[in-house]
Amino acid sequence: MTDKRLMEASCRVAFAAFLHDLGKLAQRARLFDNDPKREANQQLYCPHRRANDRDPGYFSHLHAADTALALDMLERHLPELLGADPFPFAAMAAPDVTDSLVNAAAAHHKPKTFLQWVVAAADRIASGFERETWEDYNAAKDREDFRTARLLVRFEEYGGPEAEAPRIASERDFQFRYPLKPLSPVALMPEPRRAPSEAEAVAAYRALWDQLAGREAEKSGVGLIPKSHRTQWPLWLDHFDTLWLTVAHAIPSATAFGTRPDVSLYDHSKAVAALATALWRFHHDRGDDEAMVVAAQRDRSDWS
Repeated sequence: MTDKRLMEASCRVAFAAFLHDLGKLAQRARLFDNDPKREANQQLYCPHRRANDRDPGYFSHLHAADTALALDMLERHLPELLGADPFPFAAMAAPDVTDSLVNAAAAHHKPKTFLQWVVAAADRIASGFERETWEDYNAAKDREDFRTARLLVRFEEYGGPEAEAPRIASERDFQFRYPLKPLSPVALMPEPRRAPSEAEAVAAYRALWDQLAGREAEKSGVGLIPKSHRTQWPLWLDHFDTLWLTVAHAIPSATAFGTRPDVSLYDHSKAVAALATALWRFHHDRGDDEAMVVAAQRDRSDWS
């Protein structure tokens, strides 16, 4: 394999992991609330929970279904995903697209294949979970205020170089939040804590989506990346990194598992992308059997 092909493959893995939580933006913007394909996607990508055989249960982590829908909307602005060689993913035009890039990104809460597990494992490692908390995380429900919650200002809890512990123990004691706006000098300035309405929150997330994809996508966001750069994955991904930073720097990543919103969606995405690429390269370069890797990921026997 040439260095160029391996670099392009690494970029594809990074991109799939980078946007595994794209659905959080779409879900909070209510982008696909009336999309008939959403229910089918929930069956594919969202864990189903129920107490017993008589309980109809519920789907958790609904953002995963929206990740697939959102990536479909972005697809025409991305580097080639339909061609004959989207290695290590399957071509979307192939008879079996289980291992497409979109599926690898969206199936991180319901992984089955090697590439899906690479993204899923990177997601959990980036979140700092121990092996024993894996299933608890996958069963968790969203916070009730997952749309109106705002990113905490970590500087507020800094007690100085001599402090032995953060000086703020509870989320409710933080008095400031970052505004939910595209990156700018003004958006970096924290604001006094205020609970926005649901309608305000949806409008703010919709504005961020428009920054990413735009109502006229060719005139904003991803559509402004030069078309000629779509044939150069490393260059295109560098453009997209800057765009995703602009959009997601103040989006809270944590919305479940009892976590507080103190890590941005951008920072979490970047960590997952780095870890997923490292995991894929590790197993690829060693020539590991993918079925054995999946089995080890499933029971966490190789967690250490």
